[in-house]
Amino acid sequence: MNKEKLTLALALMALAGLVLISGCGSGDSEDSLTKAQFQKKANLICSAAGNEQFKKAALYVKKHPDAKEADLIEPAGIPPLEKELQELEDLSAPSELQEQLDGYFAKFEKGLETLRAEPQLALSPQDNPFEQANNLAKKYKLGDCSDTP
Repeated sequence: MNKEKLTLALALMALAGLVLISGCGSGDSEDSLTKAQFQKKANLICSAAGNEQFKKAALYVKKHPDAKEADLIEPAGIPPLEKELQELEDLSAPSELQEQLDGYFAKFEKGLETLRAEPQLALSPQDNPFEQANNLAKKYKLGDCSDTP
């Protein structure tokens, strides 16, 4: 794998981490996680998405050796982010975080919509469509969920 493709794969992994920042749940106190439990599970989801992006990128490059970084975004970058967001939303969030997480999810979905329309933005840190979601993930201490490119 050449340096450019490795850089893209790593960028995609970071993007996946951001997408999985948070999740919503039923809001029922008996079924919801504590704040610390939620943060830990969200971090694991985001980390897994980043790993999945890397694996998908490596497989794609193996099958398409002439692929450029931008070619990897749709097949390797976006699907793990979509999965990440869904898994985060499926977590049973603590009621005190639910409203904040709803805002995060909205920003994350908006970032996904932008990325689907303009995949090359994943390669441009200054135009990161997930910047607002990343900032919220940092604020809510969601670890790996705050690094989505």
